[in-house]
Amino acid sequence: EAILIQLRAMYKSARKEFNELVLPKIDYKRPLFKHQLEAIQLMSQHKHNLLAFSMGLGKTIVSATLSKVLDVKRTLIICPSGVKFNWYHDMCDEWGFDPMNWTILDARKSKCQYAFIEKFIVVNYENVLKHAIHLTKSEIGHIIIDEAHFLKNTTANRTKVVAGLIDKFPNARVTMLTGTPVTNRIDDMFSYYKMFKHILGKNKTYFTQRYVRRTNGFRGKIIGAQNIDELRVLHSNFIIRKR
Repeated sequence: EAILIQLRAMYKSARKEFNELVLPKIDYKRPLFKHQLEAIQLMSQHKHNLLAFSMGLGKTIVSATLSKVLDVKRTLIICPSGVKFNWYHDMCDEWGFDPMNWTILDARKSKCQYAFIEKFIVVNYENVLKHAIHLTKSEIGHIIIDEAHFLKNTTANRTKVVAGLIDKFPNARVTMLTGTPVTNRIDDMFSYYKMFKHILGKNKTYFTQRYVRRTNGFRGKIIGAQNIDELRVLHSNFIIRKR
């Protein structure tokens, strides 16, 4: 009971600090929704976050606002090619971010757009390695990975490149965005845990034995998941789910 009282006091103090110090920095023309503000408050207390909002609930503005309220000097956004300029237009046209602060990196130099004062860099998955020199020339304080389910395969080259970049900036916050954290099977989640260096990402064999349900022992056909309540508790310190 004493521990619960102490935890309540800690959460109350954190909420008060958020309301006094962070909320005044959110100066958009239109207000954020309650679930978005609650997510920002939780994310500001964690180094690693998996923001699993369903489509349309505001993953992009929440993650960009986190950089804004924490005064992050340089934020990297890794996303699919088709939404690169969506990030730029949504944040600048819809929410009032300064377009002079945004760098957009493309496969062709002629299509690259460089910021006057670089606070946000947007690059698609395929071009991370190509622009590695530019990306690593100075410290990155926040890495946002959009459509993070693209990285569910731990052996894929795309996943290794992004994981390597995260390792280059050990002090950076990392925010993964996805509306579908589990696309097919529960072990899709393992890649997130591994990149976050979470306890659940230490050993895939143990993870599958513990949380994947099969027809006939360890080598049988995967038919679902098991020990889900335990898994929810163990990853509740970084996943935020909203439907």
